[in-house]
Amino acid sequence: MFAAIAPSYDLNNRLHSLWMDQRWRKRAVGLASLKRTDVVVDVACGTGDLTWALAERLYDIRADVYVKTRKLSDQPIPRGQVTGVDFTFEMLPIARGKIRSRWPLPPLKRVCTWINGDAQALPLPDQSADVVSIAFGIRNVADPAAAI
Repeated sequence: MFAAIAPSYDLNNRLHSLWMDQRWRKRAVGLASLKRTDVVVDVACGTGDLTWALAERLYDIRADVYVKTRKLSDQPIPRGQVTGVDFTFEMLPIARGKIRSRWPLPPLKRVCTWINGDAQALPLPDQSADVVSIAFGIRNVADPAAAI
C-alpha cells in the first residue's frame, strides 16, 4: 500500500493532520537536543521530512560553531550523520530527491544517508546511534515493542 501512495504521502500527512505534522516535526527536532557530533537514525522515515529536518538542525549547529569560532578548521571534524530507514523502498527516492529544495545547503547531502530496512530488525549495528526517532511510522509497525 505504501509503495502505491508514496508520491502523495506528504499531501496525505498534511491533510490528515490538518497541517499539524509540520509543527510536530519541528517540536521533535527541538526535543532531540542534537549535538553537532550526533549520529541520528530516523526509523520509518517515509519521504524524509523528519530526517531532513534533523539534518538541517545538525547543519545549523555546525554553522553556529563556525560563526562563534570564525574558523571551523580549529574544530574537530564532526561525525554528525542522519540516516533515514524505511521499509517501503519507493519512499526513499522521494526522500533523497528533497535535497533539491534544500539548497544552498550543499554539505547537507553528505549528512544524510538512506537505507531500505525493517523497523523491527534494523540493518545497523547495536548502539550505533546517539538519537533514534520514529514518528508516524510506529502506527504501521506490526510489533511496536519489537521496533522500540
